[in-house]
Amino acid sequence: MLKNLTISGKVNLITEIIAIITWAILLIAAKDDWQFFAVFSVPLLILIPICGWFLMPVSKKISEKGKTKNGLWKAAWYAGMFIVNLLAAFMLIILLCAGVGALIEKAASGSLIDVGPALVLGFMLWMAAFGVFFLAMLPQIQVILLKILERRQPED
Repeated sequence: MLKNLTISGKVNLITEIIAIITWAILLIAAKDDWQFFAVFSVPLLILIPICGWFLMPVSKKISEKGKTKNGLWKAAWYAGMFIVNLLAAFMLIILLCAGVGALIEKAASGSLIDVGPALVLGFMLWMAAFGVFFLAMLPQIQVILLKILERRQPED
């Protein structure tokens, strides 16, 4: 079955396996809050293969451009792509934090009915920040997996 998968399919499968392992580790680490964690993080497991499928052309383009570079320029190219993805992830997390912070402030001022929603929103923020960071770094993970799988593939 795995032999019939394309390199893109294998990359998405490995990425999903990494996501499931990470999810299970974080679920175990959540201890008493595992139900909140499970409810808010399951959509992330669904989003990862979908986003991976959409982001694969971007990852392939990054990988192909990196092949044309030599020596130090190649390292600079991949480091630059890593920094761009990292900055995008942090910017998305900051925007997410600002939005949820505004909702929590509304809850504190009495605009929302109870403080309970503010706590749930805080937990959602934590999960969403983790999800946004993982999804923003997905092209970087895909590029690394593409490199590994391309080197392992026999030459025709």
